[in-house]
Amino acid sequence: MADQVLTEDEKNALLDGVTSGAVRVQANGGPTYASVRPFDIRARIVSNSFPRLQTINQRFAEQLSRQAEKLLQCDVEVRPLELNLRASSGSPSLSGSGVAVVFQAAPLTGSALILLRPELVGHLVEAFFGGPGNVASGTGSGSFSAGELSVSNLFANLVLATVQDAWQPLVAFSPTRTSTETSLDHIELPGDCDSIIDASFELALTADQADHRGQFHILWPRDMVEPLLPAFEGRKRERDSAADAQWVKQMRRRLAEVPMKVSTRVGHASLALGDVIALAPGDVISIGSPKRATVLANGVPIINGRFGVFDGRNAVEAGEWLSPGSAAHLPKDG
Repeated sequence: MADQVLTEDEKNALLDGVTSGAVRVQANGGPTYASVRPFDIRARIVSNSFPRLQTINQRFAEQLSRQAEKLLQCDVEVRPLELNLRASSGSPSLSGSGVAVVFQAAPLTGSALILLRPELVGHLVEAFFGGPGNVASGTGSGSFSAGELSVSNLFANLVLATVQDAWQPLVAFSPTRTSTETSLDHIELPGDCDSIIDASFELALTADQADHRGQFHILWPRDMVEPLLPAFEGRKRERDSAADAQWVKQMRRRLAEVPMKVSTRVGHASLALGDVIALAPGDVISIGSPKRATVLANGVPIINGRFGVFDGRNAVEAGEWLSPGSAAHLPKDG
C-alpha cells in the first residue's frame, strides 16, 4: 500500500480551512492565515454566442441557395453549420487545403476570406461544366487548375453579393475580392488579428441524379468586426449623446430650408348638387365678404387669421397656430 499523502491532522486542518473560509499557510515567521477571495470566472470567458449573426447566416444561406441554383443550373441547398470564435494561429479552418478568396468590406477595416474546401471545388466544377471536377485537389500550391479557380471565383463573387445583401439590415458595406490563394500556409490576414469568427456552411447540390456535398467557410477577423460584436450578441447599441445632439442640430438647420407650398382657404358657400352639376365656365359663386381665412402648408392647415387688404394686396393676418387636433375643424366665416 502506498504511503499516506496527508496525515489526519493535515486533513482536519484542510477541512477546517475550507469550511471557515480561512486557509492556513505555513511561513518562516510562523503560521499565518489568508482569506479565500471569490473570483467570477465568467468575466474571463469570451462569448462564442452571436445570435444576431446566426440569424444573418441563416438568411444568407437561404438567399445563396436560390442564387447558386441559377449559376449551377441544378438543385442547391446551403445550410449554416458551426459559428465559432477561434484563435487565428493554428485554426483548423486555415489548415489543410482549399481555395481562399481574400476580400475587403469597406467601411470595415481589414480583410476577411472565403475558404472553399477541395471537395466543394470539385462538385462546383462538375455542376458548372458538366464534367468531373478534381475532388482530390489542394495538395499544395498551384494544384488547382485554371478552370477550378475560375469557377471558385465565380462562386466567391456570388457569396460576396449575397453577404452584402444579407448584412444590409445590420451594416452597409461593399465587399471587394482582392486575391485568390491556393496555399493556406501562406495566408496572413492583415492587422493585429489574434482571433477570427469562423462561420462554416455546407452546400448540397443534386446533379445527374446524384447528391454531392462540400463545405466552405467565411472567416472574419475579430478586430475587423469589433464595432459589430454588441449587435452580434443581441445587445442594444448604446447611443452617443454627442452624435445625437449633432444630428438634431443638422436636422433643425436643414428643416428650415425645406420648401413649402403655402395656400389659403377663404370663404365658404353652399350649393345644391344640381347647381354644382350645372356650373359652366364664367359662372360666379358668391362667398360674401369673408373675415377669416385659413393658411395651409402642403395642404395641412396651420394658421387661422383675419382676411383683409395690406399694401394694396389681399392678405391674411396670422392669428393663431392650429394644433394637430384642430386641423380637421376649419373655422367658418364670421
